[in-house]
Amino acid sequence: FLDAVGDQSVSFEQLLEERPPSQARADAGLFVAVLQSLKGPEAQKFHVAIETEAEMGCGRQALRILDRSMTVSAERLALTSLQELQALKCSKMENLEGVLNKFEQLRARCGSLDPLHAFEYLRKICKPISQCHYVLNVITNSPPSNEKAEQLLIDLRRVIAEWKFERSFQGGGG
Repeated sequence: FLDAVGDQSVSFEQLLEERPPSQARADAGLFVAVLQSLKGPEAQKFHVAIETEAEMGCGRQALRILDRSMTVSAERLALTSLQELQALKCSKMENLEGVLNKFEQLRARCGSLDPLHAFEYLRKICKPISQCHYVLNVITNSPPSNEKAEQLLIDLRRVIAEWKFERSFQGGGG
C-alpha cells in the first residue's frame, strides 16, 4: 500500500484512484497524521502544498508531496551551503575558531563534499593568517590523502588553542 508512494511508475492520481477500499480509512488517517505533524513556520509551506495538491484524505498523495518537497529543500539547502562555503573567509586569528565552526556546519549541510575540495576551502580560509602558515605548509607538502582536511582542522584547532594560551599569558602579565 505505501510502496506506491515512492514508486514513480504509479501516477499521483493513481495513488487515490487505485486505493483499495479496505485501505481508505488508513489512508485518511495517514493524511491527517501528516498534516498534524507539520508544525512551525518552516513546515507551513509543506502543509500548504499538501492542502493545495492532494485530494482530501489521501495520505499517500500527502506523503509523495512531502517527500518531493523535502528532497527539493535538501538540495536547495546543500546548494546554499556550498555557496556560503565558497564565500567563507577569515583574516584575523581572533575569528578563526568561529569560521572553522561555520565551515564544519556548512560542510555537513553540503552532504557529499569530497575531501580535496574541503581541504582547498580550508586552505583558502586560513592562508591570510600568518599563525597558520607553518601548519598549512606541512599539510600541503604531505603525501596525498583523503584525510588532509581532517588533519588540517585538527592542527588549526591546536594553533588556535596555543594562540589563546599565549594571549592569556600576555594579558595576565601586562
